[in-house]
Amino acid sequence: TYDPTVRSDSYALGSKGVEVSVLDLSTTITSAFGSRRVDFVKMDVEGAENWVITGMGKIRPQHIFIEIHPDYVRKVNGNTREMLVRKGYQVIECEERGPQIHCHFALNH
Repeated sequence: TYDPTVRSDSYALGSKGVEVSVLDLSTTITSAFGSRRVDFVKMDVEGAENWVITGMGKIRPQHIFIEIHPDYVRKVNGNTREMLVRKGYQVIECEERGPQIHCHFALNH
């Protein structure tokens, strides 16, 4: 279950799992910086991209730079690019680098 302040998730990598406690991005940024505007977010979260995007809540960075692990994302919870487009972002550039895809998304104005 998702707790907007703290949660513990088991994220399976192959046959092994790692349990971690996490804070959602919205709570983390608000606690650290108040209600400041976020210009950009860079993500390299090893397949947990959609969880981070969901945890952004009302935080809407102008730019998101993200390393997407398509195989992990498909197993976990869907397509990261589609999720960001639904949230009002456009793809500026995506480049495949081995098994990962590096993308730049910008908020539509």
